[in-house]
Amino acid sequence: KKDLDVSRQASSKLRGATKAERATRATERKARAALSKQQKARGQAQNQLGRVESQATKAKKALADVRKLGSKGKCPTCYRHLGGSFEEIVAHLEAEGDHYVAACGAARKKIADIDAEIRAVSRRIEEAVRQVSTAVSAAKQAGQAKERLAAARERHARTLKALHDKRGRLRVLAKVRYDEGRHRALDEQYEKLSPIHDRVE
Repeated sequence: KKDLDVSRQASSKLRGATKAERATRATERKARAALSKQQKARGQAQNQLGRVESQATKAKKALADVRKLGSKGKCPTCYRHLGGSFEEIVAHLEAEGDHYVAACGAARKKIADIDAEIRAVSRRIEEAVRQVSTAVSAAKQAGQAKERLAAARERHARTLKALHDKRGRLRVLAKVRYDEGRHRALDEQYEKLSPIHDRVE
């Protein structure tokens, strides 16, 4: 009976461990999906940073070229004399360069934020993997306990059957009564028949 009680408790733990394993596996899947999403976002941010840096380099080169040409030079794009538009063009190219530099900074910050999130998600995945491992171990132990429960139930059933059989035999034996008069009569008959039996041999 003690085995049955212990095994029942273990069976209950198996249900809990199995439920915990499913929950931790779901947590792990969610964390892996979040990691994949963050890695994709990082790739996109890295591409955006590359484009912005390229534009910043072009703007810087264009500004350097225009400054090098001076107000008497020709525009490298449209080939018109820069003349009075020189200061305006320089201001425009400086503003454009500043815009791209700011965009580069924003893209780098976005990448840094995504990297921080990736590290956090990676830690969650590691924790989920540890929890899955623990839950699998608990489920395995609970499964073994369930097997012990089945064996204990089988032993209990055999014991109950043996007990039932013994009770049946006891009931049959309980019907037999000792009759002293009949016992004496059988002893007397044995005494009479014993000399005849001894002569025949």
